[in-house]
Amino acid sequence: MQVHYCVLVWLLRVCRVAMAPKLRAISAMSAATPVVVPDIPNPVDYTFFDKLCQTLAVQIETQLPAVADDVFVQSLQVVQSALATQQAAQQLKDTLAKQKPVNQTELDAAVAALADASTALDDTLLTSQTVAVSVLENLDFVQNDDTTSDSALVVWLVVQSFGAKRAAAWCNQGDLQRQQVQRLLQDVNAELPRTMLLAGGALKGEYGRAMQLYDAMIMQQPSPEDPVLERLALAVALELCAPLPRFVDLHTNVDPLQRYVHYEQAFLFGELDPAFSQFTVQELRMAVNSDAPDDQLGWGRESLQNYRPDLVYYSQDAQWRYCRIVKTDVPYRAPVWYKPERSYDQILSGGGKCGPRAWYGRFACKAFGIPVWGVKQPGHAAMARWTTQGWMTCLGAGFAYSNWNGRTGNDFLLETQARSASPSEQAYLQKVMRIEWMAQFRKESDKSVRGNCLPDAANPWWALSWMERKLLSASAVAGADAKLVYPKSTQVTTKLERFQSRPDTRESMIKENGGKLIIPAATCSDPTASTKNVLFMDSFLGGQQLHWQADASVEYTLATDLLTPTVQQYNLTCRICTVHRDEKPLLLTVGSDSDDAAVGVLSIEMPYTMGMWQETAPVVVELGGPHVTAATLTFARQTTFCGISIKDIQLTPI
Repeated sequence: MQVHYCVLVWLLRVCRVAMAPKLRAISAMSAATPVVVPDIPNPVDYTFFDKLCQTLAVQIETQLPAVADDVFVQSLQVVQSALATQQAAQQLKDTLAKQKPVNQTELDAAVAALADASTALDDTLLTSQTVAVSVLENLDFVQNDDTTSDSALVVWLVVQSFGAKRAAAWCNQGDLQRQQVQRLLQDVNAELPRTMLLAGGALKGEYGRAMQLYDAMIMQQPSPEDPVLERLALAVALELCAPLPRFVDLHTNVDPLQRYVHYEQAFLFGELDPAFSQFTVQELRMAVNSDAPDDQLGWGRESLQNYRPDLVYYSQDAQWRYCRIVKTDVPYRAPVWYKPERSYDQILSGGGKCGPRAWYGRFACKAFGIPVWGVKQPGHAAMARWTTQGWMTCLGAGFAYSNWNGRTGNDFLLETQARSASPSEQAYLQKVMRIEWMAQFRKESDKSVRGNCLPDAANPWWALSWMERKLLSASAVAGADAKLVYPKSTQVTTKLERFQSRPDTRESMIKENGGKLIIPAATCSDPTASTKNVLFMDSFLGGQQLHWQADASVEYTLATDLLTPTVQQYNLTCRICTVHRDEKPLLLTVGSDSDDAAVGVLSIEMPYTMGMWQETAPVVVELGGPHVTAATLTFARQTTFCGISIKDIQLTPI
């Protein structure tokens, strides 16, 4: 530890004395010159794009520093040395802990050594960050507010990601394809390609297909009714330009144009989360990339609003809105598939272990337009989602134990925090993305940053961008709500907002002309408030509804004014909503105050309604009589994991 301390002191001294001339050298860069991209010939050979990249690279070299500052690189080397010491201490501690019997003295010493090594690593990172601040403050490329100063680099990155051969092949498909690529590369001040890169670029470099899709969607909606629709179009184009196999049929891909129409219509009809209109293109990409068919996304929204409306307007814990349905209704067991093809309704009905449960949680959030990041953890599958309090993991451990597509959860979380803490998207582009683009131009590896969420000396520009994200993240107020970049839509009031602002409506039993009795489910005489297994909740149909879980009973008392002076037969039906197959019947006991014995015990079959409202098959009951002043209907459930929801009970005279 003493060696690290001495190096830290030395670095701080060197930083004060030696940084000034180096930083002046870094700052002395040529002013940006306009990007000139020649017209793409017809036909075009791939060498055209190779030469274009070479020309742009020469221009970029005159504008950017060749290498990162030496003092910063040396500080990173100290970090790596401290990291190696910490990893060795961790390994020794783990080895001693596994020995039988455990040598407690040696284990205690190893634990203390690990704590010291971890502290030393934190100290070296802090020192390196101090050096990074000085570098960043004097780096013209980062501090330059001119939004066009990186145009050459932006175009170079797009062409490099597209690939010379793939770009040429796309352009040679026809005049329209060539014009699409030409318009992208010759965009005034590279505004569109810059916006694409800020949102993560075209998936797998498919820029030709992305432009084709974007054009098609913009032509569909030349004057969007809300600004979010243009961002939505770009998000779909960038994310679905590469094939996305559907969950129900892996041989069929999600249709990007239909996906755009689905979310456009869902947004305009107010079906999505109120935050949807405020998401960036990068966030929207993580909402529209569900592998579910569009009709199942619509079913996911409607079924949840019917079956468990409380999980839609659930606001006490933003982490679980929508996806809490996994904890309440997707049993942890081997999945039960009852159709030849997979579908999300089967997961909700038949259950599954961590994989299917994670799939359904992601599906439920994306159905309402909430961005989701898939999560894998050691021996487990989970999910991470956007919330008003920032990104959170669900159905598993935290970000420190998460990864997805070669990226650690900590690195993903750091990016979300840095983006949220930035005053604008342009500020994040200027402070972070430009440095990342510089790292890509220098052909540095992002493996340490993405894979370990730690900088390394061999890739200083990636390390510098990581430091900048750390600085931005630290500037955010701890515990503050996640910042929403765009103003909320003034054109659309969501279904949830209308629901939450409606007046309180009390329901009562009513007797219609003709003698039909309608008993709202929430007007039961026992219980009169929510219990563990009987939940009262506001309903999207108006009024309230009941949700029954496990074994529970509910009793309704019918007073004199609802009964007839003579015995009357009724067809009794219940308006119910179920999401599980093979529900056990409800048991109905009919009683009255004129006879202590029960006058009937009936079985009401529970159909599988797949999340929609449906009436049960009628059963015949007898109510009323000359000496009856009150009657009771008692419904009981047998012990079961599954729940059912009931809106009302109807008694129609025969």
